[in-house]
Amino acid sequence: METTRNAAVVLAVAGALMVSGCPSAELAPCQTLPSVQGGYVVKMVRRGAAPTGCTEAETPAEFSDVWAFDTVTERNIVGSSVTLPLPDTGPLPENRLFKGQFTQERSDANNSCTIPELSTISDTVDGALLSYAVTDMTFLSGAAYQGAEFTAVVAFSRGTCTATYDALALSPAVGCETNADCDPFKTPFSSGIFSVFDQGCHLEASEPWTAGVVAFLGNPPGVCFLNQAYPSLGGFTP
Repeated sequence: METTRNAAVVLAVAGALMVSGCPSAELAPCQTLPSVQGGYVVKMVRRGAAPTGCTEAETPAEFSDVWAFDTVTERNIVGSSVTLPLPDTGPLPENRLFKGQFTQERSDANNSCTIPELSTISDTVDGALLSYAVTDMTFLSGAAYQGAEFTAVVAFSRGTCTATYDALALSPAVGCETNADCDPFKTPFSSGIFSVFDQGCHLEASEPWTAGVVAFLGNPPGVCFLNQAYPSLGGFTP
């Protein structure tokens, strides 16, 4: 499955770059939620109208993707996007790997960890050149959040069309039929989403932006996602 491949490749990079030693358990290091947890559902909301001469299909008002990240040293992260999937075999292509560095080793007083810029990823997919240029990335860190949510600004390009998007993301990526599927306390199996987040089931039928993630997850009716703007806290509501 492509999810497994992406996670395995990212973890391979992490293993290659890992340095010895671990941060103190008493501190709150800047981190991402590991790719093996299922990746991040990323919702993109375009700023303003589509660029002149570009269609909604080229730069849609809203769309989604799944990104996977791993923290490979105390400050460095590496990641990938399922829209620009990694190859099944062969070397890891640099053009499809996000790379970035936290500005600090540990979260600040607002439980935030920032990355000013990620390396741009790009490649031709279905005959069109796609690219993501990510800036102003902020992870919600600290012991209670562990980097499970982030916000960022994304310049997304398809062919000659580029638009700026506000990105909001939550990990892990979980498909759902009803709100109960997103319950952190569901039995016998939890959704796996931290209980601090205000999130629930967002159905593709009423929120078409979820289509990309829904397809990646095997076409459940919807996906568990945040109900509010960053940081969307307050806990799950059944």
